[in-house]
Amino acid sequence: MADHFSLSTGDSTDSAAKILHVQERIRETLDDIEQSLTDLQPYWEASESDLYQQIMASWVEGAEGLRGVLTDVRSALVTTRDGNSELRTAIQDILNKTT
Repeated sequence: MADHFSLSTGDSTDSAAKILHVQERIRETLDDIEQSLTDLQPYWEASESDLYQQIMASWVEGAEGLRGVLTDVRSALVTTRDGNSELRTAIQDILNKTT
């Protein structure tokens, strides 16, 4: 039995929008964490602050990496959607000329 894959223009658009929303939430979370750290820093001793800063820097790096991957996936979805639309338009033009 043959397997097939189908991705509609609407699926691409919806998925790209959902990914953008996730990216925005990641950015908001990072901003919230940064603000919390800024508020707490005056009360920390040096060793506590240094360790937490190292942990957070690693976490932020990972989150930014995830945002980068999501950007690539979103871009691929948009490119696929646009290419699919162009192909359908070209096929429809050819069909219109032959009938």
